[in-house]
Amino acid sequence: MIKMYNVESSNVKQIGYDNNTLYVLFKNGGLYSYIDVPENIFEDLLDAESVGKTLNKDVKKIYECERVWDDDPIYKSIVSD
Repeated sequence: MIKMYNVESSNVKQIGYDNNTLYVLFKNGGLYSYIDVPENIFEDLLDAESVGKTLNKDVKKIYECERVWDDDPIYKSIVSD
């Protein structure tokens, strides 16, 4: 099971990290995985003053991204509501 952390953000609800993969759950319910992300990037996001800005600057368009659909067991294990 992937441990997710609540973050203060207008757009991001939670982030998690497992096996070099960053998981981002957006407030609209979309869950995305970013592949081969170093752990320090995840830690930077946890400590970021602006999660959205840090995500845009250090993750998006840098790391491969995949949508995790709601029929995926990973989605079901992360999104429980």
